Parts: sequence; C-alpha cells; structure tokens
Amino acid sequence: MNKSALFFFLLILPWIISCSSDDDGPQKTQEQLAREKLAGEQGSLTWAVSGGGSVSKDGVSQTGDFSNFEITFLNNTGGRNYTSTGGGNLFDSNGSWSITGENLDRLILTGNQPAAGREMSFTRNQDRLRLEFTVAAPANARVTALAGFYVIELVIKN
Repeated sequence: MNKSALFFFLLILPWIISCSSDDDGPQKTQEQLAREKLAGEQGSLTWAVSGGGSVSKDGVSQTGDFSNFEITFLNNTGGRNYTSTGGGNLFDSNGSWSITGENLDRLILTGNQPAAGREMSFTRNQDRLRLEFTVAAPANARVTALAGFYVIELVIKN
C-alpha cells in the first residue's frame, strides 16, 4: 500500500504544481500600469470635475468655469485617445495621449488648445486624478488669459 500511495502522489504532483497561484500570466509593464491609472483596467475611464473635483489657476479657484469639464481616456487596440467636454478654450474636444517622464507620471495630450502639447504631471489616488501643468503666456491675446499654473482635481464619473 505504501508503494501505491507514493505512486499516486508522484502521479498528481505535476498537476498540483501547475495549479499554483504563482502563475498569473504575463506581468504588466510599468507603462501598462501607468496607462491603467488614466484609462482603467478595462481601457476606458471618464474623469469629471463634478462630484467633488476642482480647478485652480495660479492658486485661484476656476472650478465655476470648468464645472462641466470631463475627460475620457481610451486605451485599446485603436490607440490611446481622449475626448473631453466642458474644457472651454483650454482643452481640445478630442485627440490622442501619451505617457512620458522618467517615472511614467507625465501626460501629453495632442490638439491645438493651450493644454495640448504640455507635459502634465498626473497622480491617481483611488478614484481621484490630479493634473498639474503650466500654460505659458503666448504672443497672441486670445490665450494670454489662459496662461498660468493649473491644478485640476478630477473624480471618476459614475
């Protein structure tokens, strides 16, 4: 009986090893994890000022001007795109986005509005996203009023 128990154990040992919890598939890269901070694990996440967010420029609240601001980050096989509403003359209504920075904590949006092409610092803390960036004063008067240092606090839209 001892030999049959040993034989049975040796027979099922490879099965036990293959079922271990260590094999969770391929590990995500640091860039994949950074993209998930913006677009979520499912590849699409909408962030909004309403529901507890805020916008400030040079330390002065601008939340009233951006109370309807929302931005959706998409990260899928079609690429990394975004759409936004309520961004006034600061944000484009759509474009693409990329992650940069030594710590993969910088965001760059494409487009023509003043927020586009700026390196934005981003941090995510659970359901809150903080963007920080500077819009330099340009030569034309149209966007001079938008120049300044912005801090935008967004919450996940339900």
